[in-house]
Amino acid sequence: MGYGAGRDVLPIRSRQNLRDPLLQAKAQAMMAGISSARKIWTTTIVYIDSTKIIQLLHNPKSVPINCYYLVLDILEILQSFASCSVEKVGRTCISKAHDLAIQARKGQ
Repeated sequence: MGYGAGRDVLPIRSRQNLRDPLLQAKAQAMMAGISSARKIWTTTIVYIDSTKIIQLLHNPKSVPINCYYLVLDILEILQSFASCSVEKVGRTCISKAHDLAIQARKGQ
């Protein structure tokens, strides 16, 4: 724990929780998908293979610092749908999206 200017107790995260590049990539992919979906539909189901992303959506205070505002933006878009659910599935269920994400990351 640390103290802020007003002597408020501030949580200090361990260094290992400050950055998570893989988590950030998954969150960015989710953001791109739901942003596109929101332009077309008012209801949606989001299928994702990351338990960690689902956990962070339920508890944004535990988000690594490099993903914090991205997760808040995801939550804002999810809340803008008339109806939306996020469901955990195995990678084989979303293999096409996984392949596209790999191609995008490689710049293809």
